[in-house]
Amino acid sequence: MASDRGAPQARSVNRPPPEAKSLLEIEGLRVTFGQTAAVRGASFSVARGTHCVVGESGCGKSVTALAVMDLLVQGAQRSADRLQFGGEDLLTLPAKRMAALRGDRMAMIFQEPMTSLNPAYTIGSQMAEVFTRHRGGGRAAALERAAGLLGRVGITAPGMRLGQFPHQLSGGLRQRVMIAMALMCDPELLIADEPTTALDVTVQAQILRLLAELQRDLGLAILLITHDLGIVARIADKVSVMYAGEVVESGATAPIFAAPSHPYTRGLLRCVPVPGKVKRDELLGSIPGVVPRIPPGFVGCGFRDRCEHAVAGCAAPVPRQNAGVGMSISAAWRRDGRHERAGDRGAGAAAGLPRGRRAAGAGPGGRRGRRCLLQRAEGRRAGGRRGIRLRQVDPGAGDFGAAAANRR
Repeated sequence: MASDRGAPQARSVNRPPPEAKSLLEIEGLRVTFGQTAAVRGASFSVARGTHCVVGESGCGKSVTALAVMDLLVQGAQRSADRLQFGGEDLLTLPAKRMAALRGDRMAMIFQEPMTSLNPAYTIGSQMAEVFTRHRGGGRAAALERAAGLLGRVGITAPGMRLGQFPHQLSGGLRQRVMIAMALMCDPELLIADEPTTALDVTVQAQILRLLAELQRDLGLAILLITHDLGIVARIADKVSVMYAGEVVESGATAPIFAAPSHPYTRGLLRCVPVPGKVKRDELLGSIPGVVPRIPPGFVGCGFRDRCEHAVAGCAAPVPRQNAGVGMSISAAWRRDGRHERAGDRGAGAAAGLPRGRRAAGAGPGGRRGRRCLLQRAEGRRAGGRRGIRLRQVDPGAGDFGAAAANRR
């Protein structure tokens, strides 16, 4: 999702102090839908500031957010080693208490505002309901607050908008309404599930700027879900990279962008086109294959069938490890910084990878097969079935890592 040669300059945002206490703590979160493990032991914490969760579609980002809000569909199974918000255990919280918490101290902005707003009710009625339900105020006070918040999020003529229906507003205005509705009760945690996906580029920038301003002015803790590393570079204080239902790398934004440790993170950073940096005849980096459907009980690294560094050890249980100050990754490492040997028959076969998807050079004769994940190789090599050229250069050497670092 990003190029290792450059990126848009990051904007300066208000950063929480290093000692900021975590408001939301997630450890070992697991969510299953029948024979599919959508989230597999995800762990990260959210303090006041902006924490981004990034990854491809199908990696479990939205399911993680819905699990926190207890909005999973019927039949989903949720469990965790620890799931706390503001000191309250969300796993054992009674349904009535959770309903009181949701929309009050914690709120969520959904991906598609048109399907989130009720088409049969006016904007004013839907916003006033949030306030009267949680704060018990009268309708007049609720509408007054709603009008004030609509103005705060940049909607002109807020009094008139209160009497309009969702279909009478543009996509950008509907998303601003959703943000204002989420702020009706002054929440401490705001979860934004890809709030710019359905918007054009100009409106996307406005929404991102608005979220950054709200975080700075109101001191919110924002959990922002996205698949765009450009957004992460602009506004995130911390980032968690998800793949196949697990957090594979987590930490402060600048160090991860400057020196990504996990192969998936490095693959994402190779995929973003940078205007003025990428030549017209040069192919972008890519990650061959698609995100797999993981069954319950799956063991090993979920990225191994797409990883050019896959070895036999990737099929064994993978522990989380410290990758620096405030950073952690999930990968098959040895203490000497190298992967375990794959055996005489080659790493792809030993790791149980399907034929045709094994990484070139992963066998005993490959030069890169047993290198550690922090290797810095130069040049190009063929990757994937169609021979897409992947550039193996240091992501930290480009402007993308520098852009994140300049946010300090």
